[in-house]
Amino acid sequence: PVLDDNSIPVGAVVASMDAATAVAASRRSLEAMAAWPLLALGVAFLLSIAVVRGLARRVQAVVGVAEAVARGDLRAREEGGGGRDEIGQIHDAMRRMSAGLAELVGEVRGGAEAVSSASTELTATSQHVAEQTGRQIASVLDASAALGQMRASVTQTAAHSREMERAALA
Repeated sequence: PVLDDNSIPVGAVVASMDAATAVAASRRSLEAMAAWPLLALGVAFLLSIAVVRGLARRVQAVVGVAEAVARGDLRAREEGGGGRDEIGQIHDAMRRMSAGLAELVGEVRGGAEAVSSASTELTATSQHVAEQTGRQIASVLDASAALGQMRASVTQTAAHSREMERAALA
């Protein structure tokens, strides 16, 4: 219907076409309707490729952190890959693991340095004690030798005293 300014019907449009024109129009309409799903399928395919590539990049970032840790590089901080989904959570967990391992290695290194320092001190103390013990043994040996000489001297003096006593009594 044809409507006026107040939306009141005032007439009708009648279209007429021959059969060939109607078939051609119908064919064009069907071709257009078939093209839209193909176009939508193409767009969906391109979007899926973009999504898969994005996921692959994020998974590769997680693999990069894991490979760095495997090489012993605990400072690896691969960027990207973080997010709220599972891949992002794995990536963030890998970074936290790497940082935790780096901290643990630092603590172990500090403990090893403390043990090494204590070992060096203990070695120095042992050497000092050994030197002092050697000196004390030398002093004891000297004192023992002096006592031996003193005993010999006392024994000789006693023998002389007895001889003099006998000579004086005789």
